[in-house]
Amino acid sequence: MMKNWILILFLSTLGQLVLAQEIQPDTVPAVTVPVSPPQRTVPVLTAAQKQAIKDSIDIAAIMVEQPVKVTLNYQRLKEQLSTDPLFPFGKKASKISMHEYQRDDKDAYFYVIAGLVLFYGLIKLIFGKYVAWLFNVFFRSNLRPQQIRDQLQHTPLPSLLLNILFIFVGGVFLLFLSEYYNIATDENEWILIAYYCAMIAMLIIGQYILLKTIGWIFNISAITDIYIFIIFLVNKIIGIILLPVIVLMAFPIPTLIPVVVTIISLIFLILLLYRFIISYKSIGNEIKVGRFHFFIYLCAFEIAPLLVIGKVLLDYVDRSY
Repeated sequence: MMKNWILILFLSTLGQLVLAQEIQPDTVPAVTVPVSPPQRTVPVLTAAQKQAIKDSIDIAAIMVEQPVKVTLNYQRLKEQLSTDPLFPFGKKASKISMHEYQRDDKDAYFYVIAGLVLFYGLIKLIFGKYVAWLFNVFFRSNLRPQQIRDQLQHTPLPSLLLNILFIFVGGVFLLFLSEYYNIATDENEWILIAYYCAMIAMLIIGQYILLKTIGWIFNISAITDIYIFIIFLVNKIIGIILLPVIVLMAFPIPTLIPVVVTIISLIFLILLLYRFIISYKSIGNEIKVGRFHFFIYLCAFEIAPLLVIGKVLLDYVDRSY
């Protein structure tokens, strides 16, 4: 038994020694080779190169001790530059005027015109029968007084709204017309619109009060009511016609504006003649009025106020410029 244990121990020891010999790597002794430091080579200069370096050092020393002074002949330089077209020193300085850029903003005009069109659309939507009756009466040759009185009593609100539309549309149109003729262009456009609307309103109210007073004094209220209706009828038609006109004048095409102004002027003249003719025929059916007397009335109460307003505007323009 003891022999077996000794044999096993001997064999295990021998196996470990053999395994250690197989795992250990082969070692080679290192060989050191001496390395000599790099050799520095000094360039060999020729006699000419040495002389050039010496001369450069001498010139640099002289420039440091005695710097070069550069002088300019300004008079000669000025004479030479005076003949150059790019530097005209001998000529008088030119004045260049500059103007502040003004942005042509049309947004406010768009909203104003859109509001007026919307206002008319609401009137036509709510009071469509009245608007249709208005155009039907306008294109008739004869007007019945009783029908007019009945219509005035039953439809005061749409008549008032269309008169307000005429006032505002007329004010905007007069603004664009003054801009076209370069009248009071330095004023604020909103102030001008307010002035024009107030002027139109004063004319309408003054004419209405005057005719009502004449009808009450001479006991012809029925006749003056017919004449007032005709005046306001033409005003309403003018206000509706001016809606597309102010759209064209707010966003103008330069070649189209003179044509638009000419056409609308002719339309105004035709409507005024229509108003005078229809008024004379309607009044002549009620009372006997001579043509001469009616002509005197037109000159005194229709044409004269327009001439006075035109004279006032011209005086205002003369004072402004």
